[in-house]
Amino acid sequence: MPRKKRARVEKPPLHVVSLSGGKDSTAMLLLMVEQSMPIDMVVTADTGMEFPEMYRHWDQVEQYLLRKRGLKLTILRHPEGFERMMFDHPVNRAEEWQHVTPYGYGWPGIKKGRWCTGQLKTHLINKAVSQLRKTHKIFHYVGIAADEPERIKGEHYPLCDWGITEAQALQICYDRGFDWGGLYEIYHRCSCWCCPFQRIDELRKLRRHHPQLWAKLLDMDDRALAQFGHNALGRFKDHWTVAELEERFSAEDREISLFDSDKKKGADVMNVLVVEPGMAPYEKEINGLEEMQAVVGGPISALYPFKETTVLVVNDEGINLGLEFNRSIEGGYGGVFGTFFVCGLNEDKFCSLTPEQMEHYKQKYLKAEVLIALNGNKPFTFKVDPRPRIPPDTPKHPPKKPGR
Repeated sequence: MPRKKRARVEKPPLHVVSLSGGKDSTAMLLLMVEQSMPIDMVVTADTGMEFPEMYRHWDQVEQYLLRKRGLKLTILRHPEGFERMMFDHPVNRAEEWQHVTPYGYGWPGIKKGRWCTGQLKTHLINKAVSQLRKTHKIFHYVGIAADEPERIKGEHYPLCDWGITEAQALQICYDRGFDWGGLYEIYHRCSCWCCPFQRIDELRKLRRHHPQLWAKLLDMDDRALAQFGHNALGRFKDHWTVAELEERFSAEDREISLFDSDKKKGADVMNVLVVEPGMAPYEKEINGLEEMQAVVGGPISALYPFKETTVLVVNDEGINLGLEFNRSIEGGYGGVFGTFFVCGLNEDKFCSLTPEQMEHYKQKYLKAEVLIALNGNKPFTFKVDPRPRIPPDTPKHPPKKPGR
């Protein structure tokens, strides 16, 4: 007799939302609730190195979920956590690393691998979802905005379906009372506060706005250098330790304080090189703090990427304001968004560029750059001929001839 076919049993559906806690995943969750979409579980991963404001945000989201759906957050945590993984976890070193202690992954990095994201976030969530797939038909929702299509990998992406961008996602959250205690007013992204992939200006803001976390980062830096040495495992960034960044930021603070004193006593006129996005650089005379701020279009910050006595003065909020990408900058800075100018540095104050410096930086920044992508702090660009600059006193249209 022919064998009877076993009836296929349909797995029950389970709708799982991944919540990183950032603006995109939060906006997705809020809209899914408002549109009465099915939600059975909301999963997030805690690395142990989130901002204090992020933990309060999670609490706010959970209270919202309890009111609207009777759900609590499912928070996944690695049994060791970031610091134990970094310093104490047994590791099988490659041959070239046999001289280093066999414990601890060291600082995450492009060359060393982003073990933190894999071990403490994505692996935990993917493992949990995979377990659920054994008994359920999983619908997994991930918060990726419509202007990041390159990140789509086969799950469900409601924000992309709805055409909601990153900026719109943030506004959706603000409109509903979710503001992260002001984190997005300060930082471009709200990932782990100790992340070595942060841009230099983000780390500068960490030092300014979260001094206790900065002090903790300095302690971790000391421990890493003592345990691993001055190599890819022990150095926070390829070109910087946290202690070296502290020295640099302190020097910048001294320069910023000089801006105020110069303003009071009347600063000397400086001849600087102004570099605008897409434009050829040009010389300009600047006198005092207000004119410096006018050139860059907002609060200023000083960058020191060169060994010689010159400095780049940039808009401190260039990324957060969404300013146009300008030029790539060496020394671990990545790049500058918005207009900047180059000036000289004479002991404890800014000064004019020498004629030789002026010519050097005109050639250095002669070509404009078009941003293709960002990988952490590293911009990928291609150089193009600059657009012609129209002097501010030049009329946009030729004067009309008087009628007869």
